Amino acid sequence: SQKEIAENLGVPVTTVKKRLYASRQRLKEQLKDLRPLDIAVQSENALSARAQLFSAARNGFVHKIQHLLLDDSQLVQARNDDGLSILLYAAHAGHHSGNQRAAEVLLSRGASLELSSAAALGFSEKVRYSIHRNPERVRERGPWGRTVLHWAISGGHTGLAEWLLGHGAAIEATDHWGCTPLHLAAEMGHGDCVDLLVEAKANVHAQLKNGKSILHLAAQSGDVRIVETLLRDKARLDVFTVASLGLKDQMKRLLKQDPYLIKARLPFGATPLHTAAEDGQFE
Repeated sequence: SQKEIAENLGVPVTTVKKRLYASRQRLKEQLKDLRPLDIAVQSENALSARAQLFSAARNGFVHKIQHLLLDDSQLVQARNDDGLSILLYAAHAGHHSGNQRAAEVLLSRGASLELSSAAALGFSEKVRYSIHRNPERVRERGPWGRTVLHWAISGGHTGLAEWLLGHGAAIEATDHWGCTPLHLAAEMGHGDCVDLLVEAKANVHAQLKNGKSILHLAAQSGDVRIVETLLRDKARLDVFTVASLGLKDQMKRLLKQDPYLIKARLPFGATPLHTAAEDGQFE
């Protein structure tokens, strides 16, 4: 399993995922002249050109992006129904995969570098210039209800995030899902960003609308250092986080203290058993 690989290599699970992703991209490059692997993205008839472009950006199909833009250069300014530009969407996908090649191609083809996408991609000078011209934009909410600080943290741009906090960014701003910048830092495994936000007194007890805590997201990212940082700052080790981390002895102690915790539910219905299964904690 990815968890076992990470343990054997002494690296976080997120690193294993990124390496696997990079390997798959190299394989796709070598197989590009064969039958496409993702028919939904590659088929000219299955989806509109705009939908194909967003699917290609999500999957990192750089050659498909280039092909679509050759047919219609205006697609480089496309937006989805949530208001995300194709550049911001590609940057977001790259945060999860560790590969920003799609975003680079879009920039080279003339995609507009707006404030959110500049923050997501770490273009600090562009962000600073925009905020200096209009300081109120530091708290402005864009697509998905996210602020410029959300996007900087999502990309792991610690220096930019620190600058934004010093210029009035809202450390507890939540997006449409109740996600704070600290949630994103923990989920993405950005330890330096977690340290920055914790030191700036971000609320380590905040929960998403689905009930997941910051500590729970850190546990799912597989970064033990982030988990330890949050625990030192008094984050609560609840039954769901224990299940996610696979702490069998701790689970036994919790259930001995309160047997009814076995039936605890997050707002959308997940139990500790769901959580353990989701994160591959067999024992």
